[in-house]
Amino acid sequence: MRRDRGTWTAVAAAAVLLGISFYALMRWLERGQLSDVPVYVHYAGLVRGGAVPYRDFRFEYPPAALPALLLPAYMSWSYATSFAVLMGTCGAGCIAAAASALRAVGASAARRRAGLLAIGVSPVVLGSLFDTRFDL
Repeated sequence: MRRDRGTWTAVAAAAVLLGISFYALMRWLERGQLSDVPVYVHYAGLVRGGAVPYRDFRFEYPPAALPALLLPAYMSWSYATSFAVLMGTCGAGCIAAAASALRAVGASAARRRAGLLAIGVSPVVLGSLFDTRFDL
């Protein structure tokens, strides 16, 4: 039971750190940075208009990328905000997946904490790459 508490504490700390660093990224760090979001908006608009990728227009991403580009177009915020929220959610999912994987391979508590906290600070380390690129 004690081992599980340490893992959950590390997951919670990483999630809080991810949230704080993601907020810092959105609020201050990425001002004036380049973004692929306008390209994604264009593709989402074409598909929502009935066009089929690869048949009706050149689509430079793999077919599995389409859900990541379309989902923000159906969310209630602006496309850019919706896309950032989606990428932040994926980052939180990475914390859960990494915690599970690290536990499965028998990583020590220190390695689990280090791995999870590295994911937690990734928005600050990666900058605008974190929330403006789906394929990161």
